Amino acid sequence: QIVLNLNKRNNFVIEDLDDTHLFIEASWVDQLKQQLDQILDENAYTITNEENKKNNN
Repeated sequence: QIVLNLNKRNNFVIEDLDDTHLFIEASWVDQLKQQLDQILDENAYTITNEENKKNNN
């Protein structure tokens, strides 16, 4: 779903094969990986050192 949303701006999907597979332009692979990593990192929860110290006490 994230990739399909990114495709609305950049139009790199050649064909939506099924629920889990897309055929995309090869020239977009590296850029798409970077964008996905950034989006997934923004939505990931990480414990900071301060939070870790509070939980250990």
